[in-house]
Amino acid sequence: MEQTSVLRTLRFAGAFSAWVIGSGFATGQEILQFVSSYGYQSFYVLAILLVGFIVMGFTITLTAYDHRQAFSIGEFHHYRFFCGRFGALYDWAVPVIQIVPLSVLLSGAGATLYEYYGLNHTLGVLIMAVLVLVTYYAGFEKLTSVVAMVGPFIIFFTLVVGVITLVRDMGNFSQIPDWEPLLRAKQSAHGWLPSAILYVSLNFVCGSVYYTELGASAKTRAEVKYGTALGVAGLLAIVFIISTAILLNAGDAAALDIPTLFLAKKISPILGALFSVILPLGIYSSASTGLFVITRLSAANVPFIREHAKASAFVITLIAFIIGVFSFGNLIGFFYPILGLLGIIFTACVFFHCFRGLLFSRFSRTD
Repeated sequence: MEQTSVLRTLRFAGAFSAWVIGSGFATGQEILQFVSSYGYQSFYVLAILLVGFIVMGFTITLTAYDHRQAFSIGEFHHYRFFCGRFGALYDWAVPVIQIVPLSVLLSGAGATLYEYYGLNHTLGVLIMAVLVLVTYYAGFEKLTSVVAMVGPFIIFFTLVVGVITLVRDMGNFSQIPDWEPLLRAKQSAHGWLPSAILYVSLNFVCGSVYYTELGASAKTRAEVKYGTALGVAGLLAIVFIISTAILLNAGDAAALDIPTLFLAKKISPILGALFSVILPLGIYSSASTGLFVITRLSAANVPFIREHAKASAFVITLIAFIIGVFSFGNLIGFFYPILGLLGIIFTACVFFHCFRGLLFSRFSRTD
């Protein structure tokens, strides 16, 4: 049996995290709206996210690995596997709705380049769209190689910014209630629990296509397990640290489109300059995987797209570019909760599959 390579496991973990780390995540705007905006209750949100990412991440990637032979010949459809006949609706809906987060990612690139470098927002969106399209043309193997390198690097750099901020500003913890009116204006849902559920849902309803491909492409089952564990641990560590860092600076950060860039610049102008380069890399990693998800699902359902995949990818990127020229913060605040709602049924189905499997294995075990 082939031994699990440490390097491949780390690569898997980096590729796993690359989907979630994008413009909304790396800029802090997504974390602000779904986590930090609930003040002290944000720590309850984090607890739900830990459970949600563990269950969804492990269930999807391991299921894909176990069905990798059927997947390789196009006979494994994960939405239908988890949700039965209802899953066919996701096969059609996800390619359409996935254009929205792709557009948000491109808009985030424009917002970052504008806020730090003064580059025209539309031009920044266009530059990122071209890079993403070129990466798609290079193929999935090249894609995972690139995003696997980007993911761990962004995790490390973001952790540095967050940890320094926590150590320096921990004395502001008692001031969080004073900033609640500012934070409340950014909340994605009425209540911390719905917000946590929506955040898990929106990350996996579309991301499951990518995670299925990732799980099926692994060499060993151990690689999937340890890679997923490291990916989830890294992601949740960042969410915890950055969310708390934003809370400790909510008086200034809550009103910004890119709070993490503000935190970096507050530490050091040099760190701010480095972060202004890191953020577009995080956006690029998620946008590249996003375009892959849209085209793969669309090709599976529409023969014309399958036969003209490259031309279709160009059209999809063009549509995302047109939407992406609108305000970054407004796009996240409007569309992301809707995406979360659309994915709740799929999320519930995956949870049911996971716990049904645990119960079955427990009661069918013979000692």
